[in-house]
Amino acid sequence: MFQIDLTSTGDLCLHMPTGRTVEIMATPEGLAFVKKILHDYKRGVRNQLGYIKGLPTQHVVDKQFADQFLEEKKRKAAEAKREKFEKDMNINLDELDFNI
Repeated sequence: MFQIDLTSTGDLCLHMPTGRTVEIMATPEGLAFVKKILHDYKRGVRNQLGYIKGLPTQHVVDKQFADQFLEEKKRKAAEAKREKFEKDMNINLDELDFNI
């Protein structure tokens, strides 16, 4: 039986039938990942890298969200550079039309 609790940090703690638990971020992506875990378990999907008895380890969860964090961090850094450039040059890049 699966059980989901909230941790002290506000994340989700998924208790799995094997007795193991994994902590998953309480975000839309985290909820989608929980849904995927439950769906795969119900379908009997077993041979996945990093899974034990058809259920993910904490390492798999951390890897899943580390990639998303990296993408988000890069996007925010690019946006900050853009805002700094616009402020320094006193222009709005959205209003420019480039023809090559």
